[in-house]
Amino acid sequence: MPKVVNGESDLFVDLWGERGQHTRAAVGVASLSQDSPVETEVTVQVKK
Repeated sequence: MPKVVNGESDLFVDLWGERGQHTRAAVGVASLSQDSPVETEVTVQVKK
């Protein structure tokens, strides 16, 4: 799980540079639906 979440964080910085910096929380659970190993949720703000 940590490697997947770290990869997602790295992707945000690769895509958006400094604006891709973010905070995150990781919570481990015993199981997820459809036997998924990791679930992420992203909320973004887009400015014109």
